[in-house]
Amino acid sequence: AVFESRFQEALSLFFDNVSVSVSAVTDFKIVLTLNDSPTPFASFSESEQLLVAVAAQHAIAKIAGAGILFVDAVDILQGELRTRFVRGLYAIAEGYETVVVASTIGTVDIRESPLLRVPDTRVFIVGEASVPDGEVYGYPGCVSVMS
Repeated sequence: AVFESRFQEALSLFFDNVSVSVSAVTDFKIVLTLNDSPTPFASFSESEQLLVAVAAQHAIAKIAGAGILFVDAVDILQGELRTRFVRGLYAIAEGYETVVVASTIGTVDIRESPLLRVPDTRVFIVGEASVPDGEVYGYPGCVSVMS
């Protein structure tokens, strides 16, 4: 019941119309409901699956008392789902000592990143870099790491 309520709470940060129920009577089964209809996880888009996975990870981390959240592959998020992710991340980030968000995008203009508005944020750009360490685009919280 604790996991289910934490999971639902996290899901509501990313989705308006998704709910979850968890059954652990004979086996551990998670049922997602989209618009009042049970929906297999595989039916969600890759971006939606990532948001569901982040919600589940957050629920587990909170129950376990973990101080770190690691989210990879955020580059797959597009449009509204990226906005929902950032909005949800803002809401849950305060509860962690460290939040790591990884992306494998080719080119990034960090000036447009909403992550720079999160207090105590450090952005590391791994790859070919031609800017001084410790300052990317004039932001002292950003660091370029040469590959």
